[in-house]
Amino acid sequence: MPTVHIEAAVTSFAVGYQEQEFAAAKIYPIVPVSKKNDKYWLFGKEQFDAQTTRRGADGSYTRVKHDQSNVSYLCEEDGLEEPIDKSEIDNADDPVRPKETAAAIIKQQMLISLERRLALEILTTNSPTTTVTNSGSSAATGQWDNATADPILQVKTARAAIRALGGPKPNRIAIGSAALSILKQHPLITNRVIYGGLSMSGGIVSNAALAALFEVDEVIELDQVYNTAKQGQATSLSNIWGKIMLQYYFPKTPRELLDLRTPMWGCLPFWKIPEVGGQIMIAESYDEPQRNSTVIRLRSFNDELTTGKDFAALNKAVVA
Repeated sequence: MPTVHIEAAVTSFAVGYQEQEFAAAKIYPIVPVSKKNDKYWLFGKEQFDAQTTRRGADGSYTRVKHDQSNVSYLCEEDGLEEPIDKSEIDNADDPVRPKETAAAIIKQQMLISLERRLALEILTTNSPTTTVTNSGSSAATGQWDNATADPILQVKTARAAIRALGGPKPNRIAIGSAALSILKQHPLITNRVIYGGLSMSGGIVSNAALAALFEVDEVIELDQVYNTAKQGQATSLSNIWGKIMLQYYFPKTPRELLDLRTPMWGCLPFWKIPEVGGQIMIAESYDEPQRNSTVIRLRSFNDELTTGKDFAALNKAVVA
């Protein structure tokens, strides 16, 4: 077995590097964890119970009880590696630079893998309780290509469904890139933005204007792509998320994120790797003398954990 070295400088670079803007951690927050597998505690909906709180003279107090359940997570290992010819390292002005370049490419591919797994989790495996597939041209469920469809009504309807299930008011909306482009040109949207005095840039409705219109903190564009072609074939890029709209609540502060009472609909547990001081990714290297190369490897340990399907809403096929 070759001797494996921890690349401290490359680890720090890889943890901070990100080229394509990925949405996974903007949908399910990253939660660093000390154990590879454990239980994540969940609270019930007893806070909505209508209790008798008045106490008469010499009377007793109404007692309440809250339920706790849990779901298990398992941080499985992800990893990729790339060989670098030693001549490339020897001829570089900075010997670390070729390693950083390899690490950047590897991390990009690992983030694509994470993004695709989370999309599968949300769109197929554990879709929100409130999931609607849009079709036709009706106001309530029509596709946004049609002027008679009402995206504002659809947002409000989905939000009401979340609240009826005991979920929090969403503060984020994530929309597929193709759908977002069409939404910004929908007459109901442009009219509300123009006459409501909301922001436009170059005649285009801004994400900030949509956020104000939909009463959320942020509208996120899901424009992440991956290559669907087999290795060696011509590149064919496809959107990971497709033509969808997601509404959900995202913790606003680190304290809120770590409070188990926060009604999150999901999270991304990442194991804090002891060898690199608790960082969530590690870069390593080893030599392959027979190929005159140094191999750079990135590893992380994570899971995609759905904790509250009632606390989000999904509209599929919002455009044709």
